[in-house]
Amino acid sequence: DEGVMLHKMAARRLGRDERVYNVAYIRRGGWDMPPLLPEPTVWDADTSTLRCAHGVALAPNEHVGCARCTAGLRTREDDTVDVCRHRLATYATETRPLVQQYAPIRLDFEIDGGVEQCLPRLPA
Repeated sequence: DEGVMLHKMAARRLGRDERVYNVAYIRRGGWDMPPLLPEPTVWDADTSTLRCAHGVALAPNEHVGCARCTAGLRTREDDTVDVCRHRLATYATETRPLVQQYAPIRLDFEIDGGVEQCLPRLPA
């Protein structure tokens, strides 16, 4: 879903420590991608609500509204919606054809988790 990808790509932020964070909480169309913030989020089972470390409820399909969570985070100059659209178009014309070409001979590998989950499954 291009809309989900654009929303998530344009919500990328850099912290003071130069780590990458993401202030978008996507929850639609089978997607459930919580934001990646400097401090962990917490699922409140009593209210079925995702909350930031400061107790602020996080609304699905919105950017994080907690000023304390987003303090010190900045947007890279090249993370605009237009630049993200261009990246997706480049992928569609240059990368996707290569992925499709090599898929039948199993040189591709779907990344569906972090390094710890995927590294042991990489083909030798």
